[in-house]
Amino acid sequence: MRDDAVGVRLAGMLRPLVTGNERMLVIEAGRPRRISPATAALPSGSVLLVDAAQMDAGPGTISWLDLESVGGISASSHTLPLHILVSYLVAELGCQVALIGIQPEQTFADAPLTPQVQAAAQRVVQELLDCLKN
Repeated sequence: MRDDAVGVRLAGMLRPLVTGNERMLVIEAGRPRRISPATAALPSGSVLLVDAAQMDAGPGTISWLDLESVGGISASSHTLPLHILVSYLVAELGCQVALIGIQPEQTFADAPLTPQVQAAAQRVVQELLDCLKN
């Protein structure tokens, strides 16, 4: 769904850059049921979620989001409200969870990321790589 897929696309950009790094495991978790089997491989520590988020900001805006204020309604086996996913991860892994939101511009089906959102995803990837170096 174009910019709505920014988290999955960001994971796809990041994975080959951190392959073999024991400090980071990248999971493309577009559907929550993909997360459960992968949790066994996660070291205790922190989980960072990156997702498109409607923040009423300019396209490509990147922001740390307060997990307490993130809600949502889900009526599909393919989606899950973030607060439920976060509760599951904390209970299952005993970890800290943080969320980065990227403001989408368009969410049409079967289209690439818009330029602003693609640039935002690349900035997040670079920042994560910089954090791993330090």
